[in-house]
Amino acid sequence: MTVIRSFCSVFSIRLGSIIVGALSLMQAAVMEVACIIGLQDVHGVSQNLNEFMNEKDFLFATSFFNSVKKNPEPFLTGTLIILVVYSFSCILLIVGALKLNVWLVAPFVAVEFVRLCANLAILVAGMLILKKNSLDLGPLMGGSCGGGFFMLLMMYLWTCPLSLAQELVRLRRRQEAPARTRSSKGSPARARVLTDATGLEAKLWRHTTHVTQYPYAPQYPPYRGYPIYIE
Repeated sequence: MTVIRSFCSVFSIRLGSIIVGALSLMQAAVMEVACIIGLQDVHGVSQNLNEFMNEKDFLFATSFFNSVKKNPEPFLTGTLIILVVYSFSCILLIVGALKLNVWLVAPFVAVEFVRLCANLAILVAGMLILKKNSLDLGPLMGGSCGGGFFMLLMMYLWTCPLSLAQELVRLRRRQEAPARTRSSKGSPARARVLTDATGLEAKLWRHTTHVTQYPYAPQYPPYRGYPIYIE
């Protein structure tokens, strides 16, 4: 059973998957451009990160931010590679939705699930850091509500390609079922499943038209159309 039947109660899950793939591809493109700009000015990225970390406690993420501040290039390069892989999965999703190919839709479903888990971890870490560095409950409540609704939106967008993959698998199984039924009916194992009388007649008795032109039937005399025993 699919998770959703339609996208936004208006579009089909096929068209919705194309829309989700296009939106995700645009998000990845914007972040890729940002990473490329950051790679061209690594010193500026390090300086801005130093100003951002001034007089703030990042708890368990302090060592990570310090390593990025010292040398942002490996982090930006790794992020760019991940975004390229994600963009490729978005393109596969669009092509898979157009061609109704579940194997092209499945990579995006898997990659997007990993992205959702990463976003959830970043959201929780961000709320903990915000709670540590802010004495006002307003930003914490606003960040929690905004982050929660953002995660719900991302999960809803993810369920559309997931539902498309489930529907394609179901349709594929439905198309393969008649073929398996026909092959099982025509197989030797199926043909050997006969009743005792039919099996005995098929194996031991063979009607011949050389002796008489009358077919074998119980109402005829025994000497007319009697079948010949074959050893």
